[in-house]
Amino acid sequence: MKSEALTVDQYINNLPDDRKEVLTKMRNVILSNLPEGFQEEMNYGMIWYVVPHSIYPAGYHCTPELALPFINIASQKNHIAFYHMWIYADKKLLDWFTIEYPKYCKRKLDMWKCCVRFKKFDEIPYKLLWKVVQKFSVQDWINLYENNVKKFNIKNQRWEIIPIKNNYKLSSKEKINSMYVEEIKHFIKCVKSRTETINPLIQGIETLKIALRIKKS
Repeated sequence: MKSEALTVDQYINNLPDDRKEVLTKMRNVILSNLPEGFQEEMNYGMIWYVVPHSIYPAGYHCTPELALPFINIASQKNHIAFYHMWIYADKKLLDWFTIEYPKYCKRKLDMWKCCVRFKKFDEIPYKLLWKVVQKFSVQDWINLYENNVKKFNIKNQRWEIIPIKNNYKLSSKEKINSMYVEEIKHFIKCVKSRTETINPLIQGIETLKIALRIKKS
């Protein structure tokens, strides 16, 4: 559900009443518990909570003109989405979150990478969200972001986050910039074997939409 809203208030006010109530509550939970230094803004039709350029001038490595993202929330077509970048970057937090989730919500965790999807608006675990929001400071996030790098694990056919170590060298099969090559190889392999790809087709479509929006911006 792409929004053309320029401000967070405008974005929320344009939503249907049921989604407006949920996003307002989720936003209040985040703002009430977000550590000092993070900033709220609108980007790509979603509400972002970022490390501003005034604190981290380098910005997001993929798009340096954007501030370093930390948490995003959005009203998508079939769900409300809560994106937490640290969950994707730190297995310890991911493990903690998946263990804690059933304590706050009876429904099965619906999650893909850093995105947690909520399809039942009356069962959103707000108490768990405020815990994960307040868990890390701006400097914690910057340190994790700078000390980690993405690599594609050929054996497991997935992207992972690995720490940069002194004199650490990626093998020839784990080149940092081989993302698209490996994804295409994986897709071709699945087509030939008539097996399902790692990520559902719908996720690929959503990713393509985001890429096209970035290209137009």
